[in-house]
Amino acid sequence: MANSCHQEYENLSNPSTLLRDEPFLNRPVSLQDVADTLWTTFGAVHGSSRTDLSQLGMRSVGYRRTSPSGGSMQPSEPFLVALNVSGLSPGVYHYRSIRHELSYVGDAPSDDTVCRLLCGQTVAKELAYGVFVTSRFDKLWWKYPHSRAYRVALMDVGCLAQTFQLVSTALGIQSWATGYFIDTDVVMPPEIHR
Repeated sequence: MANSCHQEYENLSNPSTLLRDEPFLNRPVSLQDVADTLWTTFGAVHGSSRTDLSQLGMRSVGYRRTSPSGGSMQPSEPFLVALNVSGLSPGVYHYRSIRHELSYVGDAPSDDTVCRLLCGQTVAKELAYGVFVTSRFDKLWWKYPHSRAYRVALMDVGCLAQTFQLVSTALGIQSWATGYFIDTDVVMPPEIHR
C-alpha cells in the first residue's frame, strides 16, 4: 500500500502534471468538479463539529478540514469567482464550508478585471474559476490574541493552497496559486462571514 500511495504522490507532484504555468484553456469546468475541489479543500469533511476532544474531557472548538489548522480555528474563508463553470451562473460566491453551499455575493469580474486585480498576471486570462482566500482574524484573535495569529493564518492558507493544487491536479483541472494581487480591490465585505 505504501508503494501505491508513494506512486500516486509522485504522479501528482510531478512538474509535468502541474499546469499552473500554461495559459488557461478557455473551456468550462463542471459545477461538480468545482464542488469536489471546494469540498475536498475547504469542506468540513469530518463533520460540522469536533467530538474527539469532548470524549477526552476537553472543550471542543471548531470543525476539521482535510488540511491542519492552528487550534482548529479554520480562519480561511474561500470565495469562488465563477467565470466559466457549467451549471453555475457567473458571479462571486462565498463557499460555506460547514454546509457545503455557495452564497451569491456579486457579479463576476471581466477577464481584464481579473488580470488587473492579479497585477497583470495574464496567465489568469480565460480561467474558468478562481478561489480567493481571506483570513478571519476575529476567529484567530479569540485564541491567539497576539502576533502569533499571523503565523497561524499563513500556515493555514499554505496548507489549503497545497491541498487545492493536489485536488485540482487529480481532477485534471488547471490550477495556479498566487499571492500577488491588489488587496484593496479584492477585499470582501465583513458581513459576508456571518
